[in-house]
Amino acid sequence: MTRQIAWLLRPPPVTEPAGASPEQGLPERVPAGRAPLQDVLPERETPRTTPVQASVPAPESRPAQQDAPVPGSTPVMAHAPGRLPRARRGAGPHPLPSPEAVRALPPFERLPDEAIVMVGPELAQQAADEIGALSVVGFDTESKPVFVRGQAQDGPHLVQFASAERAWLFPLQDPACAQAVAGLLARPELLKVGFGLAGDRAQLLARFGVAPQGLVDLDQTYRALGYRSSLGIRMAMAVTFGRYFEKSKSIGTSDWSRQPLSVAQCRYAAHDAWGAFRIYEALCAQGIDVVPPPVVAKGGALRRPRSRPRPQPSPLASARSADRRADAG
Repeated sequence: MTRQIAWLLRPPPVTEPAGASPEQGLPERVPAGRAPLQDVLPERETPRTTPVQASVPAPESRPAQQDAPVPGSTPVMAHAPGRLPRARRGAGPHPLPSPEAVRALPPFERLPDEAIVMVGPELAQQAADEIGALSVVGFDTESKPVFVRGQAQDGPHLVQFASAERAWLFPLQDPACAQAVAGLLARPELLKVGFGLAGDRAQLLARFGVAPQGLVDLDQTYRALGYRSSLGIRMAMAVTFGRYFEKSKSIGTSDWSRQPLSVAQCRYAAHDAWGAFRIYEALCAQGIDVVPPPVVAKGGALRRPRSRPRPQPSPLASARSADRRADAG
């Protein structure tokens, strides 16, 4: 059953101090298959349930975030959140801010809890229909980490989709959710944007037996702009928006196969997909083409096809090669 996370959260008794973790003072886990905790929580306003818009919202409709000076930051921060620099012939990769400078940035805005939807079996198809009405979604997966050498990975255990206004979390242990996700992954016209999708693609291929379609790895877009090959969502947020995107390592390496998920896990998973969509919006607003050429699979990884056909040898070169082979024989 689809349930809104906000119904299950107790509002904090005091205003959260600046810099406090968003997971402080929350219930440990989100109950599964239960009605709202009316005996514990005060009544809440019913969240919106109307479908999100099928097109990417106009970038100008979202207020721009103002950049703030960062102590010790490198010159790359000067353009955020303005236009990203382009690649220059013969130049090295664009400089990146240090981890300390990134952590000193103002935090990126958060997706409201009422916009995070934990999808259950009863309404899995309805959620898939809402997502299928879109043209682009943020995308990511989560898997239980494997710490034993040689142990097989049986993930992913959670698949996330996000629009500008909402994030959907599909636990793949549920057959109805797995079927809905498989249908969305089979649609090449539904672009699924994210970071580091090679591993996700390989795991999804192993789980469903069919290669997912419409994956767009934003790391490739930043590489084409002159950044290093694997930027990641946190650094991409820093150079694109001039903001800090919080990612907890302890939550990222938690047990994603255990149901129900905790509130912190739900927030972490939702923001990974939603953050990728927000970056996609920003790149489109700058006129950057974020749709790479079709990628093909080789050993479960993603690679670009050849940008130009392999040159054919001249007839003279072919004749000489044949003569050398005859002499060698």
